[in-house]
Amino acid sequence: MENKKTNNQRIIEQGASASRIFRGAGESIASQELYGNSGQHITSQLQKLFETSQYATEKNITLADLGSFKGELLSEISSRLKDQGYSIKTVAVDRISDVLESNPADIKVIGELDKIPAKSNSIDFAIMRYVLVWNPAEVQKSILKEAIRVTKGGAVIQHAGPKEADAEDWRAKFNFIFYEGNIPKLRRNSYCYFSSRDEIESWMTESGIKFSRLDEKVIPKLSESFVERFNLSSNDEKSLKEVLGDKDYIVRTTWHIFSGDKNEI
Repeated sequence: MENKKTNNQRIIEQGASASRIFRGAGESIASQELYGNSGQHITSQLQKLFETSQYATEKNITLADLGSFKGELLSEISSRLKDQGYSIKTVAVDRISDVLESNPADIKVIGELDKIPAKSNSIDFAIMRYVLVWNPAEVQKSILKEAIRVTKGGAVIQHAGPKEADAEDWRAKFNFIFYEGNIPKLRRNSYCYFSSRDEIESWMTESGIKFSRLDEKVIPKLSESFVERFNLSSNDEKSLKEVLGDKDYIVRTTWHIFSGDKNEI
């Protein structure tokens, strides 16, 4: 019963309109930048990687979504790749068993991302969007290592966090919102750590993970995406914006990560 409560709480923490926003249906600029455009963007990055590898001719690819939730991102990307002539076998990995029931992936794997229940090199590529920050720093390091272990070609990771220059102040404001603030819909029971780009890149370097930074963009007015995703009232919206102040933004960074002992593609 305790597990069930934990799963339900995790679902609630995604936000009442999470699936709609994750499908790119949000109207704010922040939601469009974070979710509406990301599927197409990740697809284009994957295609570039495929074109310089054996997948350019083989076209048969096993693609895993790490932290898949209901599969909104995985469905969009696999559909786009199929339109380009690729044969895609999809794998959804998530720790919330309840949401995997409605995930349309070919294979569904229940498990923690720092200990993925899959054999090494059993997946061609993986994708992961905005997953790392919802875990402690040490767990994030393990997740990165696992993404490399289970894949042949590595993973395309999209991450959102603070600017390096004011990471501490930015984190303080978001920690207040999620753990101490007066907006019930944003309160969380699970621990998160909003890692910056430079922190993640230093962890990857220390772990011997090779990476290529594909792009980076500062997205303003993050609060507007929270308003849409959690159906916040006007009072909650005002409170959120007052707390964030000049930290009402997020930095989206995309990497291709791969192991040094695998073919660089």
